[in-house]
Amino acid sequence: RWIDHWVQYGTGDTGGFPTNINLRDVAGCWMTNMRDMINLQNWFWLKRFDYSTTTDAHEYWGWNEIPVTSAITDDSNNHETLAIVVPQGQGSLNDISHFEKDALVGQMDWYYNAGYLVPGLNNIKNRPGSYIVMIKQIADGNGNYGQYFFCQNVDLGKYKIVFNQMVDGADPGSCYVDWS
Repeated sequence: RWIDHWVQYGTGDTGGFPTNINLRDVAGCWMTNMRDMINLQNWFWLKRFDYSTTTDAHEYWGWNEIPVTSAITDDSNNHETLAIVVPQGQGSLNDISHFEKDALVGQMDWYYNAGYLVPGLNNIKNRPGSYIVMIKQIADGNGNYGQYFFCQNVDLGKYKIVFNQMVDGADPGSCYVDWS
């Protein structure tokens, strides 16, 4: 209901709706209940055509804020892995442009410098460590997306992602970041 009210009575940078997606942050309700936050995120997606100026799903990144204190998010022991979302329209990270690879390396540098990423095979089990996962978003034909989790070998120049496939129950496989 909040989003319907916002769409009906809001005035955006165009004098009405549809409006700029960034305005939801200044008008949004503050929540501390996780279920309410998830519902609000889902309704932003489901109602996106009612308020957004874009119809291109590649331009909408979603809204993924979670109400927790910085003491929780700043503690690297609370980070199980890094996840890389493959851009829409790309089959894999090996298909992204040089610009996108440079941007990804820059983000990985930030995680490394902040102590959230420690490259190397010996750091897979450590937290922070080198464990990583990739996510590809798959459209279902109704405008919704599901996630497919996977790993693959990728050379990013400074870093590489190493994938060792599971062979049997004794070898669980691995997916981790290492230096190139």
